[in-house]
Amino acid sequence: MSRGPCKYFLQGVCRNGASCPWSHDVDGMDEAAMRFDPAFEASFAGVSLGDQPAIDGPSTTPLSATGVPAPIDGQALNNGQRAFAVDCEFIQVRQGKGLDAREFSVTVSVGIVSEMLETILYARVRMPARCQVWDDAFARTVGALQPDWALGIRVDIACALVREFVDDGHILVGWQIEQDLRGLKLEDILTNTPREQIVDLSDEFKTTQGNKCQLSEAYREIFGRTGSAHDAIGDAKMTMELYNWWRTHSMQPTPLRLCWYYVKWHSWRPVEAGLGAHAGLDEYEAYRWKVLRPERSDRSTCIEELDDALRKEFVLKFRTDSERVAYFNLVKRRLCALHRCEAPAVRALETMSRCDFASITGDMYDLFR
Repeated sequence: MSRGPCKYFLQGVCRNGASCPWSHDVDGMDEAAMRFDPAFEASFAGVSLGDQPAIDGPSTTPLSATGVPAPIDGQALNNGQRAFAVDCEFIQVRQGKGLDAREFSVTVSVGIVSEMLETILYARVRMPARCQVWDDAFARTVGALQPDWALGIRVDIACALVREFVDDGHILVGWQIEQDLRGLKLEDILTNTPREQIVDLSDEFKTTQGNKCQLSEAYREIFGRTGSAHDAIGDAKMTMELYNWWRTHSMQPTPLRLCWYYVKWHSWRPVEAGLGAHAGLDEYEAYRWKVLRPERSDRSTCIEELDDALRKEFVLKFRTDSERVAYFNLVKRRLCALHRCEAPAVRALETMSRCDFASITGDMYDLFR
């Protein structure tokens, strides 16, 4: 059963033909009334004229055949206006010598995606001349970029493309987009462009307590799956998928029910046998490195140092309980690898409850709740 008259069929531009869910039978209908009736316009856009409850459930965005949220038709944007998601990857460099040396971030890759999820640009960006690389660990390990930072296009080429989009009246979308625009040396766009043309989704997807979160966390909460992005173009596509979802859900701030799962290590002592000093570290540092450290420390795992003078206390925070359970299993495997050494009695302090991570003599180590 058709849901109502098709506005684009009346305008002669509907591309769906017989598969269109909207009615193409306009006999006896007042065409002008259908085109300009506010209730019809709102229903086509997927919003209501009345107050809407906060979005607090699974996504209702239609999926394509591949399971990816269906892109928005470019014609659905107002007056030919398009939307482009921008994301950049950075490294830290140092320039100058002695007291005149300064450290700053430079862009090493840029990704731009349209509202149709089409890749417009994905390129390496060359590092400025006469700079010394200070920290490129994230770009190398997570972004999988080869550390030849003199390779790529000049940053002004990417700048010119983004500026052209803005000058043509299109929408720029990003996650913490201010950082990306500053990395492209486009700070003036932040102050000279109408606010409705710059959409920072990190301001639209926050926790229920109003705190900001990571792009991957918002993506997982909305779509119920983990995004696989590890580079600028992947992050740009995830950002655009969130923008398409947000645009079809009344364009209102969306609270996310996110929480941290804590592990607080304290009152522990190193194992005497089978460990020893490691790479110049003392016994406590060596124990943390070889036993207590997480397998990986990425955007979804946060480590908060709460060390005293003896460096015997720190906190790990995980976004999901399954990640924390996997971490406990990792620690147990490492303890087992110490060949039946006397393991320390360690306590993990969780939110609103306490559990003892007790080591049992032998090869089995259990977590008691």
